[in-house]
Amino acid sequence: MQPGEERWVSELVVRSFQEFIGPEYPRQRVRDFLAYADPEALRSRVAREHVIQVAADGHAVVGMIDIDDFRHIDLLFVDKRHQGRGIPKELVTRAIQLCLEARPDLRELTADTSDQGKPMYESLGLEVMSPQMVEHGRTFTRMRLKLHNTGRR
Repeated sequence: MQPGEERWVSELVVRSFQEFIGPEYPRQRVRDFLAYADPEALRSRVAREHVIQVAADGHAVVGMIDIDDFRHIDLLFVDKRHQGRGIPKELVTRAIQLCLEARPDLRELTADTSDQGKPMYESLGLEVMSPQMVEHGRTFTRMRLKLHNTGRR
């Protein structure tokens, strides 16, 4: 994510969340999540230990992945119109590369996912690590992908 793209990334996250995840959430948790996905909140996390990568179609942001401390996928969203095109796999592959460049001895990459995202993560080789949790207004399951010395899955 380049400076100035926070609004477009936030809009993608909010739009996807409201369509697929938010309807199952209580109002307060929806507000908490929207605050977490706010452009300023994204900018603030990137200023600390997060890296946000985007997938674009022309000038439109159609996918995003938020990586925390080069070891954890915090958010992963793809625009509804661009699903089924391998964008999550490409974003996760890039995340693995970035994480291994920053942390060559990294042995696993963790991720948080909603129930809707769990099958996609499982198809990428991630395994459930914990029961559902609630944090920052998000209900999620923590998953992990074991990495080998070469950085390959």
